[in-house]
Amino acid sequence: MVESGEFRNQNETRFYFLRNDNVTIKQSHPNSFRVIFPVILLLLVCLGVLMSGCQSSDSAESVVTVETTSIVEVEVTREVFATVQVPVELTRQVFIPVTETPVPLGSVDRPIRLVFAPVTEATALAARSVALAADLEAASGLKFERVTPATYAEFMDVACTNSAETVVFMPTLAYPSLADQCDLQVQYTGLRDNLPWSASMILVEREGGPISELADLNDSIWGTADANDLINSLYFRALFAAEDINIASTVNFDSYPSALIAFENGDSELDFVTAPYVPPILPYDERPWHFGEDDPELWRVVSNFPRRSGQGFVVVSGYVEDGGYHIRDARSTVLDTATRIFIDTAILDLSAQMPNGAVAFGPDMPLGLANEVGAALTSIGSMTTCPQSLCAGDLFDWEGVAPVSNAAYDPVRFIIDQLNLDEEAIINTLENGQ
Repeated sequence: MVESGEFRNQNETRFYFLRNDNVTIKQSHPNSFRVIFPVILLLLVCLGVLMSGCQSSDSAESVVTVETTSIVEVEVTREVFATVQVPVELTRQVFIPVTETPVPLGSVDRPIRLVFAPVTEATALAARSVALAADLEAASGLKFERVTPATYAEFMDVACTNSAETVVFMPTLAYPSLADQCDLQVQYTGLRDNLPWSASMILVEREGGPISELADLNDSIWGTADANDLINSLYFRALFAAEDINIASTVNFDSYPSALIAFENGDSELDFVTAPYVPPILPYDERPWHFGEDDPELWRVVSNFPRRSGQGFVVVSGYVEDGGYHIRDARSTVLDTATRIFIDTAILDLSAQMPNGAVAFGPDMPLGLANEVGAALTSIGSMTTCPQSLCAGDLFDWEGVAPVSNAAYDPVRFIIDQLNLDEEAIINTLENGQ
């Protein structure tokens, strides 16, 4: 705000200007008044014009607003969006599958495992298994290694390991349990008497005796050689349990010939005995005897009784090539001592057929390789070295091998079910001489 006025004193006239509450007093010399007055007057007029244009009618103060336009140099940056193709060097990551060539099974670096049950004394088993592995290598060109567990408990575990690489040689009783545990696939069984099976017979008094059917065995006395024998003892125990036949007592002998002689001589109060059965060879060997179809004593159709031939065979009506029968059941082993045994005894019934052990392959073994091993194994029976390996009497006492089916072991499963044999009981039975 600017205000003006004048005041006087005795000697001079003074003017004052007020601006923004700050008073500026400018003194004029009396002698210069006439010179500067018109200038001051002109300034006051201009100031009044300015104040009249800016001062509000109801305000005591006037505010002067001056709009100033300045020229400012400004640097402008314009943001532009554009698609620009920029060459970029790319590194492509490519995964190339690397397939390792597997070591072929049956090679030096990966031999086929031959697992042997402890069927005989350890030293004999080691020697026979070495010979058998050598025969297989010679026949097939493949490589094998032997595994010979010391106990049946260990054997049952080892047999189920490395199934793609394993061939297992075992007793008949062991197979069903191992097949259930690890799906071992039986392929071969042994040949004895040129048969892939064995059986047993129940012998009773031939004429006038009190026993003519199985039911008559109830409350009887049984004579046998080995309580743990699969075919001659365990099978009939299972059969008697299934038929609800109660055996009063069992007399165990040290051998089957001893039991047969005791029965023939009446040395014990035996009502029946069980012993191994091998079917006869029929005249001229024109056909084989058929299990379940032919009478076990088919030779009785002729009037002659068995006798010892000059060659050591027991025959009826001469040699086979002459039209006679070759008798092979267990009675033929004691004919020289119990000369009337074929006259005084008769076969009441036979056991089921039992395979002679088992040769089984792991379920994961390639079929083609299993066939190669099987062909080699089959050929050993005709090799001159077989008596020292596969055919050794202190190993399996086989003459060779023959194909066999899983169903052939159903009679063994019947025994296991009827006698409630768990794995521990099976192992104990095997350890005790089955």
